[in-house]
Amino acid sequence: MNASIAFLLPVLLLSACVTTPPEKQVGSGATPGGHSGPDRNHSGVVVSHPSSFDSRPRLVSYRPPDYPRSLWKRGVTGRVTVQFTVEADGSVSHPRILGSPPPELAAIALQTIGQWKYKPALKNGSPVPVLAEQEFAFGLN
Repeated sequence: MNASIAFLLPVLLLSACVTTPPEKQVGSGATPGGHSGPDRNHSGVVVSHPSSFDSRPRLVSYRPPDYPRSLWKRGVTGRVTVQFTVEADGSVSHPRILGSPPPELAAIALQTIGQWKYKPALKNGSPVPVLAEQEFAFGLN
């Protein structure tokens, strides 16, 4: 019985933070026009104005956030939504936290999102910056 508990604890720790890539795209830097509402593609990306782009950004390099054991032990949980720009070179810039999550989790999400890389969105065949959101869920199970 103790062996099974010892086995389950690392599994629980590894599954404590759930990230739902790909990001939810919410628009472009330019003022879009003519579309009535959001659209969902097959990968789960929500695009406010799908006619604004030839292609959406694609996540090509990421790692999930680290959920420190000390926070887990203290029961610090929550959801953190980060809004950021996927630049024309695929880098992430201008990340900001939406809402009021626990500050420790917000710091982890900001550090994590800054390391992600994308294949940029294209408009008229050229890479363009795009505003996006990513939610991180930190939990005990």
